[in-house]
Amino acid sequence: MRLGGVPRRVGLLGGGVIGGGWAARFVLHGADVGLYDPDPDAPRKVGAVVAHARLAFARLVAAPLPAEGTLTFVATPEEAAAGADFVQESAPERLDVKRTLITRADAVAGPSVVIASSTSGLLPSGLQEGMVHPERLVVGHPFNPVYLLPLVEVCAGAVRSAAAIDRAVATYRAVGMRPLVLHTEIDGFVADRLLEAMWREALWLVNDGVATVSQIDDAIRFGAGLRWSSMGTFLVYRLAGGEAGMRHFMEQFGPTLQWPWTKLMDVPELTDDLLDRLVAQSDEQAGGRSIRELEALRDDCLVAVMRGLQTVGFGAGEVVDQHAQRLREAAQAFEPALAGDGVVEPGDHHVTLIWDEGHRSAFHHLWLRDNCDCSECVHPQTRERLLDTFALAPDVAPERLCADSETLTVDWTDGHRGSRYALSWLREHCSCAQCRSSRRPRHRHWGAELAAALPEIDYADVVADDVALLRFVETVWTDGVAFVRRAPTCEDALRTLATRVGHVRATNFGPEFHVEAMIEPNNVAYTSVELRPHTDLVNHEAPPGVQFLHCLVADAPGGASTLVDGFWVADRLRERAPDTFRLLCEIPVPYRFHDATHDLRWAAPVISCNDDGTYREIRFNNALMAPLELPVDLVAPTYAALAQFDAIARSAQGEVGVRLQPGDVMVFHNRRILHGRKAFDPGGGARHLLGLYVDIDEWRSTMRVLRRREEART
Repeated sequence: MRLGGVPRRVGLLGGGVIGGGWAARFVLHGADVGLYDPDPDAPRKVGAVVAHARLAFARLVAAPLPAEGTLTFVATPEEAAAGADFVQESAPERLDVKRTLITRADAVAGPSVVIASSTSGLLPSGLQEGMVHPERLVVGHPFNPVYLLPLVEVCAGAVRSAAAIDRAVATYRAVGMRPLVLHTEIDGFVADRLLEAMWREALWLVNDGVATVSQIDDAIRFGAGLRWSSMGTFLVYRLAGGEAGMRHFMEQFGPTLQWPWTKLMDVPELTDDLLDRLVAQSDEQAGGRSIRELEALRDDCLVAVMRGLQTVGFGAGEVVDQHAQRLREAAQAFEPALAGDGVVEPGDHHVTLIWDEGHRSAFHHLWLRDNCDCSECVHPQTRERLLDTFALAPDVAPERLCADSETLTVDWTDGHRGSRYALSWLREHCSCAQCRSSRRPRHRHWGAELAAALPEIDYADVVADDVALLRFVETVWTDGVAFVRRAPTCEDALRTLATRVGHVRATNFGPEFHVEAMIEPNNVAYTSVELRPHTDLVNHEAPPGVQFLHCLVADAPGGASTLVDGFWVADRLRERAPDTFRLLCEIPVPYRFHDATHDLRWAAPVISCNDDGTYREIRFNNALMAPLELPVDLVAPTYAALAQFDAIARSAQGEVGVRLQPGDVMVFHNRRILHGRKAFDPGGGARHLLGLYVDIDEWRSTMRVLRRREEART
């Protein structure tokens, strides 16, 4: 799929923090990016930003993204701009450097191509000097991190073109941003002037010994900063005016503007003493955390805030919701088409199709012949293969190729005639790395912020309506968990819900199990003690995929359920402790369950990944760990890695606590989500959950079938 308005090719000039953020945002939306930066280490730095952005953006937007674009590092600004549909400059904030890059790009870019500058303060009129087409230059000033924050200030210079402004705005909207068009040039634009005023005052407060950098940041993040994330200054002050609104507020507090509270027009002298204090206090505030760790924390917080705002559809949450809806609509409307005449290129061993968006798909002759769908090759009723694949000649090739707007038809050298391949089917089976990655179902990783917006759906809707059922199964796949509310508190209700999705998976505990305190338990879940975060049945070769826990009774004090996204934990390790992450992907951890009638054992790594680096499974259960079977030099590192995984899983940043009430059904992906329970007092009342499992294969099968039905319906 291609998202409307996203340029096919983007030229980026500069690959620092801002340029790397632009690269991530454009690549993640399917644009091919050519990036110029003279720094020989730019590929490593930008690659790290893109990887970071990929994880953060997936947690933020619950919608299918296009196949990722390519990122190519080029040797000159001209190479970046030539053939680009949009150019974004993000060089250091020096007028001479920016002018040089912009004029070199201007000399080779098509005359209608917009050239945007990320400058945070230089006037566009000054940047236009020396350009052949100055009217196409606009400021497109973003905010760090560019791949998450939606705001981009758009401002044209003295020589301006309304068409260029409109194209810039459309481009930024297409990649999920919120353009703010300024009609007047001013140093620093709007947002940075506000930030600069606060920064000046903050420096004075440190300089005069009034507050430390930590105290100043606390004054913002625990107070007005929370309000600003949704309403901004003027709407907040309107509320402060009460029912009489802004006029009353200004009449009451306007006179205080004459008081000598601030030093906004002055700047403290940056003496060695002030600089030393700022650096020392900042180091203390960071607490030894690296820049990468702080960036990850920042992104986690931003995602949490914006996802919280999504629940009320306001501020940045509204922008994210609207963009997710555009992504979903683009995915549903996507109909592949060939580019025109001459777009089927025969080769010695394969056929290449060129699609109207410029993408090229290569299909091997043997693969095409093997996948003929005619009644001689596939049984028309059972849809099972009749063709003997291994009797095909390895050098079988097309004798004739013919393509129309819907179908590729092939006659073969082995005498087979009229193999017909729907273009939509071929596009879905393009085997390039980008398309394989885009077809892999996406997960949205989360931390403790999920508690602010638990995914919920009504029991009656799921059991009666296929549209609601599809929303339910997709939510569990994407977020890993969903809460079904208002279920009848009888055992049949859970079976009815589960069998809407698939067959119940029986285990050594039977087709279903009762979670309550027992006199003679054979599992720690059947006690009242705390259950630490874990995944179930890790001692099986293939643990069940999805677990249902139906609350029937919740009278006992305590016993809140806990949830942790194992993929989120893996993200933290991948970013902060790559050696630990690698160890947990490689070392098989043995698990064992045994009682009077069973002795079930299996060993597997804690983290399992797909070939593209995305996560396939988390398997973690301290209670069922068997003795490690490792060379002695790996024992201590493995215990340390397991302890690090456990510490992140049990941290306040990762854990979501939910007290289930009778009628609640907690449904979660058992091979991704770690679940647990706080201790409870059985002497204060009963706590009774009914549980069962459905395999992940059945879950995904139902999701595919329901999607096909929904696509046919709409």
